[in-house]
Amino acid sequence: MSSTASSTAPARVGVRPLRIRPAVDVEPGVLSEGELDRLYADAAGIGRGGRRYVQSCLAVDFRSANEDSYFGPQATLRTQLPEPVAWVRAMTAALLESMTGSRPPQQFARSMTTDLYSALCRRHAVARRRGAVGARRSVIRKIATCEPADGVVEASVVVHHEGRVRAIAVRISGVDGRWLITAFELG
Repeated sequence: MSSTASSTAPARVGVRPLRIRPAVDVEPGVLSEGELDRLYADAAGIGRGGRRYVQSCLAVDFRSANEDSYFGPQATLRTQLPEPVAWVRAMTAALLESMTGSRPPQQFARSMTTDLYSALCRRHAVARRRGAVGARRSVIRKIATCEPADGVVEASVVVHHEGRVRAIAVRISGVDGRWLITAFELG
């Protein structure tokens, strides 16, 4: 009896034979010009009507292509501005706090260009969503500055931030009697 049971396999009930089907076409279709423009605008953060959208703040851009040189932003001489090293030290520490989610970015709306401000708002929102609020303060180790033009200061900052030693490049310009951050790169 054991010899007949081993020689014949039991028939499987309800099993279908294997069928081979052709692969589905996964190539994307060609986009029309209007659809392509809409995708680029969405990727750039531009909403309806060509306006930029910045989350959790009022996005006001006072720049225009035909800006009046008399009533527009005015360059300020270095002698009319505060000490740049102390200002860069304070702003760098505060910006790092905002980038880690522990300081609101709205405090910097007047202190930086609109492009940098919108990037700071996005980075702050990501840090808040992650829930990774910086527990320790950043320690600024060294600041080196140079002045390529009157009213323009470029600074390199070495900082101990989130357990790492990092380099920051900052460019500030004197505009309307105050410093304005025009470049901020965290390495």
